[in-house]
Amino acid sequence: MVRYFMFILGLFIGAFGCVLAIKANLGVAPWDTFHIGLQKTFGLTIGIWSQIVGVIVILSSYVVAKIKPTFGMFLNMICFGSFLDLILWWNLVPEPESNLGAPGDVFDRGCGDDDRNRYVFVATPRSRPARQLYACDE
Repeated sequence: MVRYFMFILGLFIGAFGCVLAIKANLGVAPWDTFHIGLQKTFGLTIGIWSQIVGVIVILSSYVVAKIKPTFGMFLNMICFGSFLDLILWWNLVPEPESNLGAPGDVFDRGCGDDDRNRYVFVATPRSRPARQLYACDE
């Protein structure tokens, strides 16, 4: 019983992290991008699309790779999608109030040319003064 509680708690924490990424507007994981795209294209919610895609993945893995579905697989699919929707519906994570969420505002960028090489200068926000140079193709 404790194992299932810890499993469900971990799913809630994972769903909360996904909602943080969605609300931060800095980019999300590939599966979340897919679910958000389905939500924006066809409607329904991100959590429901997560569950629908989960059923398709579980069934296709059974058909193709003969992996038998387990109770934990379905629990993962149902709880994670439900937690995503509940956290978004309860509005536990507020919308950011500043423009720091815009990727163009987070990094200072510049392009340069030193006769031989082109480069992009990227400076991270003031809290982390690390600087890096990247190759620049224009």
